[in-house]
Amino acid sequence: MSSNQRVNTALSQSFSAAPASANSTSSMTQSPYISSIQSSPLVPHPIYQLPQLGNPAPFDLGESLVSTHAFPSPREPSTGSKPVGIMRKLSQSAKDGVSSARQTLRRKASSSAQSRRDESTGPITRRRSDSRTAIANGHLTDALAVDVLPLELQTGLGLYGDTMSISSEPTTLADASPEGQAPCVPERLVAGCMLTKITKNKMQEKMFFMDVEGARVSWKGAVTTKTFHIDNIKSIRSGEVAASYQHELRGEAVDPGLCFTVNYATSDSSKQVKTLHLVAHDYHDLRLWVDTLESLAKHREELMTSMIGSTERESVIRAHWENEMAKRAARQDNVKPDGLDFHAIQTLCRKLHIHIPDKEIEEHFKSVDVNTSNLLDYNLFREFLRRLRERSDVKRIFDGLKGANSKGIPRSVFIDFLRRDQGFDVYGLADPLHWEEKINDLISMSFPDDPAMRALELIDANAFASFLVSKDCHVYTGAEEAVPFFDRPLSEYFISSSHNTYLTGWQVGGTASAETYITALRHGCRCVEIDCWNGQDGNPRVTHGHTRTSSVLFSDCVNAIQRCAFDVTPYPLIISLEVHCDPEQQAKMVKIMKDVFGERLLLYPLPGFDTQLPSPEDLKYKILIKVKSTELHADLAAARLPTTSYRDRSASSPNRGIVSPVNWTLLTAPQVTSSLLVTPPETIYSPTDRSVTATSASSADEESDAPAISPSTADSQRRPPKPSKVGPQLSALGVYLKGYSLRDAKDLAFQQYNHIFSLNENRAIELCRSPEDKAMFEDHNLHHLCRVYPKTLRFQSSNFDPNTFWRRGVQMVALNWQTFDAHMQMNQAMFAAGTDASGYVLKPAYLRKPRTKQGEFEHRVKLPRYRIRFSVQVISAQQLPRAANMGRDTPLNPFIEVQMFSAEDRARGIANGTGGTETYSNGYHGIGSPYRRQTQIRFGNGYNPQFGENIELSLETKYPELVFVRFIVLNSDDGRRTGKGVRQLAAFTAKLDSLQKGYRHVPLFNGHGEEFIFSTLFCKIVKEQPKLMPWSLQDVTERTSRPSVLRGILSRGLSSDRGRERLSSGEDVRAAQARLNREIEERVTKT
Repeated sequence: MSSNQRVNTALSQSFSAAPASANSTSSMTQSPYISSIQSSPLVPHPIYQLPQLGNPAPFDLGESLVSTHAFPSPREPSTGSKPVGIMRKLSQSAKDGVSSARQTLRRKASSSAQSRRDESTGPITRRRSDSRTAIANGHLTDALAVDVLPLELQTGLGLYGDTMSISSEPTTLADASPEGQAPCVPERLVAGCMLTKITKNKMQEKMFFMDVEGARVSWKGAVTTKTFHIDNIKSIRSGEVAASYQHELRGEAVDPGLCFTVNYATSDSSKQVKTLHLVAHDYHDLRLWVDTLESLAKHREELMTSMIGSTERESVIRAHWENEMAKRAARQDNVKPDGLDFHAIQTLCRKLHIHIPDKEIEEHFKSVDVNTSNLLDYNLFREFLRRLRERSDVKRIFDGLKGANSKGIPRSVFIDFLRRDQGFDVYGLADPLHWEEKINDLISMSFPDDPAMRALELIDANAFASFLVSKDCHVYTGAEEAVPFFDRPLSEYFISSSHNTYLTGWQVGGTASAETYITALRHGCRCVEIDCWNGQDGNPRVTHGHTRTSSVLFSDCVNAIQRCAFDVTPYPLIISLEVHCDPEQQAKMVKIMKDVFGERLLLYPLPGFDTQLPSPEDLKYKILIKVKSTELHADLAAARLPTTSYRDRSASSPNRGIVSPVNWTLLTAPQVTSSLLVTPPETIYSPTDRSVTATSASSADEESDAPAISPSTADSQRRPPKPSKVGPQLSALGVYLKGYSLRDAKDLAFQQYNHIFSLNENRAIELCRSPEDKAMFEDHNLHHLCRVYPKTLRFQSSNFDPNTFWRRGVQMVALNWQTFDAHMQMNQAMFAAGTDASGYVLKPAYLRKPRTKQGEFEHRVKLPRYRIRFSVQVISAQQLPRAANMGRDTPLNPFIEVQMFSAEDRARGIANGTGGTETYSNGYHGIGSPYRRQTQIRFGNGYNPQFGENIELSLETKYPELVFVRFIVLNSDDGRRTGKGVRQLAAFTAKLDSLQKGYRHVPLFNGHGEEFIFSTLFCKIVKEQPKLMPWSLQDVTERTSRPSVLRGILSRGLSSDRGRERLSSGEDVRAAQARLNREIEERVTKT
């Protein structure tokens, strides 16, 4: 075999990047084709930058093995069972030399799922891109870039074949293959290459092999053969970055120029990913491995994407055909058969993951076997596949538009379709030529072999189908045109936030990694958490305290954040510090952050913003620290309610003048001389009376080291004051986010403009139990920051429903990103579309403006209700993935469930629908209980199941902006839609506001947030504008005009609060404020 031969592939792009060096940027940052660690998603959810047009998704979706486990613990099938005598085999192979060892490793038995993967072309999952600039849907390719390049490949996902070169030269991105060619596989990697594998316990020399048939890297473990697939690589780090990880493990000097680290997905452990730390023997071997892995990962993704082009793109089809023919010939003494019989066609369909009933395969087989020879040659096989992948659902839409006497869609009819069905403002875009150019492109694509028809300016079926899978019909396309508003104070935004960001899995016994910060930041997270503890070597470490989780150096986390802080969005990044370090290590934390972040770290208030919060626009490219305060109670007593003046910075007010809002009062500091106020600086007290018990909220609160706000009688009697753990040097970094513990709802009235409360979900829920406390909580969140995070008892890092606190105006609803459950998917959807992907979403107006009316009959104005109506016509699905461990011949029996999430309290009758079948429920829907409807099961067809069911949903809600829609693809093993036989295959969640109307191919994601490249749902979405319900306005009027007779009796607040309730509209506000100050002073003095 010539070492210069290469495999031709039908790729639309060529390799042109320069080779990465050990210290180059490319070696330390993420390849656009290799994502950083994640356990999944989502959707995320990224900005979609797609090629112009695409063709219908083809037949050859690769099989993605979907784990049944959630995001935190992706479990990939192991490389195989543990055959008896494997060590004996390996020992014997060592005597026979490296070549024999390699063959022994390859002959190792594998699981059925692994075997299917190794021999299939199959649809792969797209790794969750770490960059928002990555392609969102691999099946959306440029339909104009049609390339016909013949190719013969062996198995192994179409990477290798008889013409594949085994080169002795290193494969680099610069060595790039011309367009359509695969990278060389260096012979040294195929034969085996010695590398040093570094773990926490030891350093070992291991022989690593590039397994050409399985597209994987293998090495001998302690007992069994270890392996990872190239498709599962999340990131490759080399140079100083990799060396820092390895130095952390061993504490020994390593040569940075020879280190590299591979992060890859796995499903055989509770870890989200596994990390392989390696040291090459020389620089040549380092570049050999790094460049080859990056090139192959890029090549494989392009290869899979190229498979879905026009019918002329047939490289993978041809490869499998030739491979199957070669197998048949080998069984017939090398006599090449004339074609493939029905049984061979069945086998080939399975390898191409065309999962439809055998009866349907047989019907298509007979329809193309015109000679009744029971054999199909290659041309007949192509026709067979063309009929299989014909989109009858798209053809019905096309036929309805073109009319009975036309072969294509006229320009005017297509424009009406865009406006009426797709909801596009064809003539209202900033670029008036946008749609004219799009339509001209579609017309130029149509009737390529008939110039006369093309002159009629008609759009043919292929061009129309290409349009429906193009970026113009993505579910979020219209949302990307929204006008950004980033000039309001930080308190007026929902901020994409993460809890325990450093963990890859469970918060008890999980693994800590600096890589998780890269993943979160590249998915738009704007508030990450670092839990800092004393390191035994004197260097602060990051871990989940008092658990069996591993730790990582604080400096590694800070460096990871610095590298990716603004890769996706320029808007400010918030680092939430939980500090358990001693003063010496706190000083190191401060030095590390100042040295690494440099000018990005905000050290002082911005000019003009020393009494109010700045906006995201004001803080672009700045890193803000959230940390506990060490201020005295006397300073905190000077806290004030929302300032009497507010700088209006709306887009319509360029001069940003001073505006005086209505009903805003100033609470001045009480002048008291209590001896309690001359306590040592580090001593802070609780603001309210509370008992100290073993089960107090603070005992399990990760923010329990925060200083309290005001003195507590109970605390002063029961125990000495608790000093803050945070020293002044570190606390000073909390310029706009100074943390304080919340001991009672009344504390909400005492906060400075730059104070923040951080609460676990239980404590935040308690604040919302009584109407008075809930009102104070919501009012606090109008102008001050708050962060809510999962409770400690969520050992498996599950998440709560974020709507629970978004509806209360909480800015930072921090979730466990390592767990891609339904609630994390909602969070992903909140920050997925258009400007929302910046990580900052402007809160609805009713969460930014006060709702309290003053007067003799003062009551909090209730929000009006709206009727939300929308429908989802589930038309079809394309190339659905198969669940892990499904038998090769086990048919898919898919059905679709549509769920509607709202921010309402659970109640009867607020949600209803028609179409499909409503799943069993007790009639209560709201927080934690989505409304659900399901389609019928389509038995035996996971390739192109046709559903054709219209599901209409309706909801009464006060929070129309907080409605989410979730699409779930389920499989029934036993023919029922409930019970243990139902397994989830894929899902997608969207905010209803962002979901665009019309015919849309809905992307699908696995349980780890990774997108299936070709699997989609084809739906038609119809939305109505929210309609105000008149009776809700009447209810509000009645409630606000009726005095509350029992309010004064039942209120447990301060007497000052009761005084405010009795305040008439004509009474002097200053007199009332003076009375309130006196009562505060009296209460402090009594303590």
